[in-house]
Amino acid sequence: LVKPRFFGTRDAFAEHAELDGVVGSPSPDGVVLDARIGGRSMRLAPVGERVRLSGDGYDLVLDPRRPAETVDGTIDDPEREVDVTWARVLAEIRDAVYAPDSSAWPALSAAE
Repeated sequence: LVKPRFFGTRDAFAEHAELDGVVGSPSPDGVVLDARIGGRSMRLAPVGERVRLSGDGYDLVLDPRRPAETVDGTIDDPEREVDVTWARVLAEIRDAVYAPDSSAWPALSAAE
């Protein structure tokens, strides 16, 4: 079991590219999460009631509560599989840790 690692800034996230973790930053549509999981980078961004999950070679829009039924987008390699479960996991992290009324320090950092 690995303790979740939250970075306070995008710069810190980039500086420690060898470490897995998550950083949130504000956007006009809500909090955008950048994550590294198992050394692979991905981004979760709000798109109305859905989310955009993107990474190296894929760009998907889906409902994180029902990813298999709602996924749409592109994958560069048709033989590649993308684990859309991460959309749900990252959305849960976003909603719990980066909520507007959260007093968790990552949320406070993202608000700056």
